[in-house]
Amino acid sequence: MHDTASICAQKTAKRLIDKHGTCITLRTASTPQYDTVTGQQSVAKTDANMRAVTEYYSQRDIQSAPSIIAAGDIKVTIAGLGNQTPKVGDFVVFSGSEMAIMSVQTEFSGGLSILHFLQCRKVA
Repeated sequence: MHDTASICAQKTAKRLIDKHGTCITLRTASTPQYDTVTGQQSVAKTDANMRAVTEYYSQRDIQSAPSIIAAGDIKVTIAGLGNQTPKVGDFVVFSGSEMAIMSVQTEFSGGLSILHFLQCRKVA
């Protein structure tokens, strides 16, 4: 059983992101399957639409961790409630650009995921 404060935090985060966020698509890929007929690997992609808050990393963030954060990287914040948990290797699509998820940090309260912070990088 989860505590009331954690449930409230989860619902509040979702409500605020739904109200103030922008539409994005989380694109996940299945584990590659080998096709014996074609000799190729195939990957099924699944898209999930959701709302998120997006922002560029500051110059200070980039300078403090230049081997981790690149210029042009974007921080995407999504609610933990009602969304699947993203993972490194998934993609975020918004404003016409597909961006690879480089890292995922999840904020928990009482065992509930409240927010997911994604570091995203434009696909070359």
